Amino acid sequence: MPTQIKIDMADVRKKLGMVASGMRRGMVVAAAEWLRFTILQSFEQQRSPEGAPWKPLSQNYVNGVLTGGQARRKKRAVIGTMGPRKILGGLKILDRSGALLQSISRGIAIGDDRVTATSSRPYAAAHQFGAVISIPEIRPKKANGVLVFAGPGGAPIFARRTRAHTVRIPARPFLPSPEFAEKEAAKVIEEALQDAINRAGAGQ
Repeated sequence: MPTQIKIDMADVRKKLGMVASGMRRGMVVAAAEWLRFTILQSFEQQRSPEGAPWKPLSQNYVNGVLTGGQARRKKRAVIGTMGPRKILGGLKILDRSGALLQSISRGIAIGDDRVTATSSRPYAAAHQFGAVISIPEIRPKKANGVLVFAGPGGAPIFARRTRAHTVRIPARPFLPSPEFAEKEAAKVIEEALQDAINRAGAGQ
C-alpha cells in the first residue's frame, strides 16, 4: 500500500515568500552598511570612494582657520568645545567640525529595494561636485572700522574693504558615483546572499 504525502503548496509559497522577504531585507541592510563604511573611509583617508586624493586645503584657508580658531578656542574653553581637528600637522579636509560627516551618516535611508545617502548641510553639494561662489564687496559695519584677515604665516592683514571676487571650491567627492556604487554594492549583496544560503544549508 503506497504512502502518500500531500503538500500544501499555498503554505510552502507563503513560507518561501517570508524567507525571500527576510533575505531581501538583509541584502539592503548589507548595502547600507557598505555605503556607510565607504563614506566614512573617504573622510578618514581624505580621498574619493574611488580612491582619488582630495585636493589639499589652500594655505590661506589653513592660516585663517588656525588663527581664528585660537581666539575661538579661548572662548570655548569654558564649555569644552574642541577646535578644528588636525591630521599629520594640518587640518582634516571637510572635517572642521564633523557636522558634514555626521549629517551624511544620519541621512542614510533604507527602503524596500534601495539605499539613499543624503546630507542636510547646504554646502554638501558644493564639496561633492565643486562650485564657484561669488563674494560681494565687503566693508566694515562701522564707518571708521577695518577688516582683519589672516595673511601668510597667520600674520594679520588690515583692510578698509575687499573687492567683489569669486572663490572656487574644488570637488572633493565623499559619495560614490552611481556606477561605482552599483558595481561594489552588487559584490556586497552577492556575498551577503551566499552567506545567507550557507547559513540556511547549515540549519542556522
